Formats: sequence, C-alpha cells, structure tokens
Amino acid sequence: MIRIILNAIILTSPLMVYGISVFGVSLRLSRVFMLLIIPIVLFKIIFKPSLIIRDKFLVFGIIPFILFSTLSLSWTPTNSIAFGFNRLASLYEVMFVYVIFAVADLNVLRFKSFIKYYLLSSLIPLGISFWQIANNLYQFSSSELPFQNLLIEDKYEVLRERFALTAEGVSRISSTFAEPSIFGSFMCSVLLLSLSLDAKNKLSMIALRIFQFMLFLCMVLSLSKLAILIFTVAIIVMLRKQKMYLISFISGFILIVTISSSLLSYYNLDLIAKRFFIDTGHIVVIESTITELENINLMIGDGIGSIPALTTNKFLLSRIYEAGAIGLMFALYVSTLPLNILYMKVYTYEFNKLKNICVGVIFAVLFGLHAYDYFIYIWPWMVIGAIMSLRNNVKYKGSVKWRNSMVHCIPVERQHIVY
Repeated sequence: MIRIILNAIILTSPLMVYGISVFGVSLRLSRVFMLLIIPIVLFKIIFKPSLIIRDKFLVFGIIPFILFSTLSLSWTPTNSIAFGFNRLASLYEVMFVYVIFAVADLNVLRFKSFIKYYLLSSLIPLGISFWQIANNLYQFSSSELPFQNLLIEDKYEVLRERFALTAEGVSRISSTFAEPSIFGSFMCSVLLLSLSLDAKNKLSMIALRIFQFMLFLCMVLSLSKLAILIFTVAIIVMLRKQKMYLISFISGFILIVTISSSLLSYYNLDLIAKRFFIDTGHIVVIESTITELENINLMIGDGIGSIPALTTNKFLLSRIYEAGAIGLMFALYVSTLPLNILYMKVYTYEFNKLKNICVGVIFAVLFGLHAYDYFIYIWPWMVIGAIMSLRNNVKYKGSVKWRNSMVHCIPVERQHIVY
C-alpha cells in the first residue's frame, strides 16, 4: 500500500498550481495523498524504528533544525509571525516527505521504480510547457496556463494573465510551478535521472533521446541561469573521470545552444536570450540582507519568517538570518550529503552502477538549493530522500551481510559487495 500512495505522491508533486483552497491552505493532490499515507508511515516507524534511527541526516540534521525553528517562533518579530508559520509549515512538509522515503527503505530495484515514476511525473508539466511555447509563438491565450478553473483559488490569480514576461510579450516557461527557475531546475533533475535508463532496443533509445531533448529544450526555455548552471555542474561531476564523454557533452551543449539561438533569431525572439547575460538584481538584494545581519543575534538568528521577503530564495542566507549558528551548521550538514554517497565504504555492485548518477543529481539539487533555496518545494526532498534511502538501505544491508560472513566464515561474493 505504501508504494501505491508513494507513487501517487511522486506523480502529483509537480502539479503545484492546481488544487483547491481550504481555509486559506493550498490543498494540492500530492498533499491529499500525504494525508492518506500518514498512518502507514507511523505504523512502519513504530514497528521498525531502525529505519529512522539509522538515517543520520534525519536524526542529527533535519529534526533538530526544525525543532529549533519551531522554538524560534517565540522571538520572531511580531510583524513576521504569520509568514513564520507559513515557513514552518513548509519545513514540516519537507521533513515528512523525507521521512516517507526513509521508511520506504528503497533498495536498488525500488529506487529504479522511483526513477520511473519521477520521470512519468514530468509528462504533464512537459505537455503544459509546450502549450506555453505555442502560446508564445501564436499568442492564442491571454493567460499563463490552461485549465484556469483548476488553479488554486486566491493563490495563483496572477497566472490568469501573462506573468513571467521577458520581451515582446514572450513568457518564460514555468509550466505548473509558477516559477520559471524552479521549473527549469525540476526539468534538470528529471533529465539527469533519465541518464540512468538503459535502452533495450533501437526504438526505445530513439524515444529516450527525444524525451531527453524535450526536457532539455524546456529547461533552456525557462530562461533560468540556475538550471543551466546546475545541469553543467552535475554533468561535470558525473563525467569527471571520463574525459572523452566530457568533451562530447561540451560539443553537444554548444551545438544545442547554437540551434536554440538560431530558432529564437528566426522568430525574432533573440532578445530573450539576452536575459542570460543581464543582472537580475539578486546581488543588490543579497548585499542589503547581509548588511542587515549586523542587527540580529547571529547565535540564534532573528526567528523563522523574519528574513526580508525578497531574500527568502537564498538558502544559506535564510538559514543564518532566521536561525543563526544553528542554521549555518544545518546548511553545512546538508552540503555534505553528496560526500556521504561518494565515499561510501561498502556498496553493492548494482548500486555502483547508479552511484555516479546519484552523486551528480544530488550535487545539482543541493547546488540549486544554495543558489535559489527551493527549500519549501517537495520535489528536491523527494530526490534527496530517495537517494539517501537507497544509501541507507545499501550501507545497512551491506554491513549486515559482511558481519554475517565474518561470523559464519562464509566469503562474500565479489559481484555483490565491493570494498
């Protein structure tokens, strides 16, 4: 049962803007399935607490930080209390998403199933992206999204008109995320995980390459410098030991950028590409917030929700401003997650084939987290949670198998355990 509901959460998580509003709370489909899975998760925690205890990042990172953030509401400025409650609710949501994957105990087979459903979850956003692309070209709708009657009421009213405009009435592609940079980063994560797929025949290989090209195209047309940057970083990490593949990637990247620029020029939309090279004002906002840090207690921060609204998309800065030294330690702990996978002492042969992809993907997600702080979105934490669940499963099972082999003097087969 947990797998069925978990797959439903994965499939519906990108549908950020669609749902209903209940007493001012956005009730998306993914949240409905989260409510359904609560008793199952509690049951597994009660009868198998080791799934939680063995997850060091959860026990020593997420839980202490969220408890401290909850306590910090007591010294959050009065005019920021409401925003603080919203931020805190989002923190509890992402923690619950992480816990779901922790108790799901993903082995290699179940992790591959996660990848399959995660890729499938991109199909609706991908379809709506092409609707937005067509709308940019032919201007047949005055709204940002189709299915206006399904938008969450009183939350995404701005999407009933053209919203993410850049030049000549053209919108950045944001699909179901209402935020082009977040959408571009999501497409990047899907594209990177798709690299783990093996085509069984020529036809499936062609279909996979077409799918990957569409993902890349939508990622580029989100006009997100962040998405392009984290994709490049991830590929470099994945191909760090394979120079020929790295050269091929750079060549292909240049070719695709050239083709994209030519298409934009053909449709007289080349002004859009200039967005990649202009200052979008983030640096000024960051400098202003850093100046304000002088007025807060850097040991405990100014309380959750206290950070100026325009700076909430800076992960490290947000954590320091709101939680002081505790927030800084948490941010640094989050940053070590790729190293936990990269330097694992024991892992299975099957995991070894996925390891490079996992390291690249989690590097990309965390790099984006620091650059933009999509901390309150659940898809980054599904990716992090799934990869860490796989890591914990492989490490725990590998350690047990090794100890058993020592006790019974049975050698461990080389193809299953690598040291």
